[in-house]
Amino acid sequence: MSLYARSDLMSVAVPKDRGGCGAGHSRPVTRGAPAPVWRLDCPACCAALKDDPLWSGRLSEIPETPDEEAARKDYEQRGAKERDYVQALALAKIANVPLPETLTSALTGVRAHIPVEGTLECPAGHEVPAGSRFCPECGARMQPTAPRSLEAGGGGEGEPDLGSLPAASLRKMARDRGLDATGPKTALIARLKGA
Repeated sequence: MSLYARSDLMSVAVPKDRGGCGAGHSRPVTRGAPAPVWRLDCPACCAALKDDPLWSGRLSEIPETPDEEAARKDYEQRGAKERDYVQALALAKIANVPLPETLTSALTGVRAHIPVEGTLECPAGHEVPAGSRFCPECGARMQPTAPRSLEAGGGGEGEPDLGSLPAASLRKMARDRGLDATGPKTALIARLKGA
């Protein structure tokens, strides 16, 4: 008979008066790292530890540590949510219906109870719907932006703060003024200020 130890047990010594051999047994170490699986083959100690909750007679039933149990449950919950989202997307595509806001907000990471309007610009200059976490064109991670002051955006009285406007508005303003409407947001702002 053999037993397998929980992963956080490093050694065991079962005294002879409790049915063990009295010697110490340690988890094997390979290249300075403890072995992930420890199989105890001492017949006397195995007989004494067979009902211990930290040991198992089967490799597939090694008890989990509290951290391992929490990680497994978290992984299972996230996996179940992702499976549900994928199924919802597939069904919506098959049925050719738009996803409800509750599902789209869960997929994009935007909280449904916070209204989001306008567009942002990714670091590469692509227009991105406000509230997106990644650029749909290049995949760049969107950085949270703070409102810029009037000094940063320029603009005197009556002129909007260019830095706070979405790229689509800046492009429209450039076209209306007969300017080149291509390029990143910073280039558009420079052209509009120079005009």
